[in-house]
Amino acid sequence: MTIVADKYDCVFGIKTYSHNHTYAIINRTTGAIVGCESFPVAIQGANRAIA
Repeated sequence: MTIVADKYDCVFGIKTYSHNHTYAIINRTTGAIVGCESFPVAIQGANRAIA
């Protein structure tokens, strides 16, 4: 079985809430946060997250 963290340099996670969603990108080697943002639960928030 392949462990995702062993195959890729970064791990991506999303936490969903009723009013916003938060994503984080973590460097698997150092544990450093590469990016972390929150967006409203609406089409405008989804568009911001994709951009």
